Amino acid sequence: SWEKVGLENSEHIGKIVVDPRDSDVVYVAAQGPLWSAGGDRGLYKTTDGGDTWTPVLEISEHTGVTDVVMDPRDPDVLIAAAWQRRRHVWTLVSGG
Repeated sequence: SWEKVGLENSEHIGKIVVDPRDSDVVYVAAQGPLWSAGGDRGLYKTTDGGDTWTPVLEISEHTGVTDVVMDPRDPDVLIAAAWQRRRHVWTLVSGG
């Protein structure tokens, strides 16, 4: 069964990853509020099964983490994808 633990202001959780060596170690990709700044957003880690959470990746008050994957050969290696609703147009003009 599920139990609500922490990150009350995250509003949107993109992914939850549990360390295969210790189920009390959990990583959460938190997107935060979609239409406003702030909230719990970024990549968070708990080492006590969710009683306390520590931010391990914070980008900005508008950018949340939408996905995280753990290297199956080395659980100490994580790859995270960040996202923000405020998009911009980028142009690159290059001759090669």
